[in-house]
Amino acid sequence: MSGRSPSARSRTASAVTFVSDNGEDPTLEPAEPAQAARVAQDDNPREIRAFHHKHGMKITRFIANLVSDAAAAQDIYQETWISFIRSDGLGPDTRTPAAVLMTIARRRVIDHYRKAAGGDECIGNEVVQRRQDESLRDRLADRLGSDRTTKVDLERALAELPAEYRHLLHLLFIDDLEPETVAAMLGKSRSTFYKMRNAALVQLRNSPHLKSYRPMTDQKEVQK
Repeated sequence: MSGRSPSARSRTASAVTFVSDNGEDPTLEPAEPAQAARVAQDDNPREIRAFHHKHGMKITRFIANLVSDAAAAQDIYQETWISFIRSDGLGPDTRTPAAVLMTIARRRVIDHYRKAAGGDECIGNEVVQRRQDESLRDRLADRLGSDRTTKVDLERALAELPAEYRHLLHLLFIDDLEPETVAAMLGKSRSTFYKMRNAALVQLRNSPHLKSYRPMTDQKEVQK
């Protein structure tokens, strides 16, 4: 028997319909009749709608940055929202619901690549990390020059950073998440997050591979 409260179960039913509603997000498809009927089980979906209105496009971009297949991204989007509601992500015990949502999405993306690799968990994580590294490299290349040499230099410079630093920079500058959301996703305090961010930027700026670009690689240029 499920330990979730009746309200959590009803919000789950509503989520199946809500995240299929194309009223706010053009990537979504209209709800199926069977799904639409379930929305009646929820007395007050406004909490979910307000949260989706605030974070819907961010989670869409987050997934799209990691999954190029549109159909697969759509499935992950749906699964993410349903899992979020089932976990009572908007419950009173959740301090950072946006971090819970993004963490679920990342887990679903990893699962997608894991299944494609025949169940290998390591490959799933490696693919996600590689996709993040590539998009971070390309964003920086747009600022420094998009020629092949620049991308190679950036790739080498980024490879020198710890994986956690690269992950932080991607969440902050590519996925455009709030600092408190990134800190919660990484399991860090706010002060530790800022120390990590600054250390990552300094190490990147001082990389010998980027010596010829150094005037353009200060912190302001790395940020959007």
